Amino acid sequence: MEKTKLAFGRKVPLVDNDGLHEMFERSGMVSLKAGKHPIDLLWFNSSAGRGLEVYYSGPDLPRQTIPDSALFHTQVDPAGTNTNFVNGLNYSCYESGLTNGVLPPDFSGLPAVKTGTVPNFDINVTSRSDDVALEFTGYVELARDGLYSFSTRSDDGSRLFVGEPQRRLEVIGMAPMPPPQFHHLPVPVRRGTEQGGG
Repeated sequence: MEKTKLAFGRKVPLVDNDGLHEMFERSGMVSLKAGKHPIDLLWFNSSAGRGLEVYYSGPDLPRQTIPDSALFHTQVDPAGTNTNFVNGLNYSCYESGLTNGVLPPDFSGLPAVKTGTVPNFDINVTSRSDDVALEFTGYVELARDGLYSFSTRSDDGSRLFVGEPQRRLEVIGMAPMPPPQFHHLPVPVRRGTEQGGG
């Protein structure tokens, strides 16, 4: 008999559209409550053509590109006392970190060459056309509880995370089950039951 060793992996994308390819679409579904939910999108372009489109649909919400009015980021007021939601997304642009046309799990630790805010998922803010990547972060607002579908259509790769980060278990190795071991535990003796006691 064998056993499976499990390890916690990195956060799992709702939509994994990674890799070198022309405009290609992938989607994922998730059950969400009404309100604002974290949204994080990683996109890159290696060379030649490029593009990014982000869609959603849900209860009483036909499939459409996510509108500016549904996207938010947080902003601290000038006094530094309150944090408010304002329309738009934060973005960071990177010119390193791509390996063989595959996005890294995240861009933490890599230097951003450009940052700012944009109304939507706008790839025109990149510092150059090729060998470049973007990360968009913020919140998407949903009107109703229910099952939502999100999709990205991109050239080259993209990954979309929606809602609180999820973790996945992944198999990291197989090993034989150890043989059973028997241990004799001492049996407690109560007062008055000892041999010869009375």
